[in-house]
Amino acid sequence: MDDYVKAAEDATERVKRLPKEVERFVRGTALEPLVRALMSFRGISLLIAAEIDDLRRFKAAR
Repeated sequence: MDDYVKAAEDATERVKRLPKEVERFVRGTALEPLVRALMSFRGISLLIAAEIDDLRRFKAAR
């Protein structure tokens, strides 16, 4: 059981670190202006904005 608790704690820590790592990855790249613009919309977090990447891959807005 201790292994499962440790695995859950480790996963929680990784999730907490993820936004900072994505921020560091995006900073200074060509994606930064797009990510910042998308984050200006309500409900779009850093992780969602960074995941979207190239909006041209979507045929139409829905």
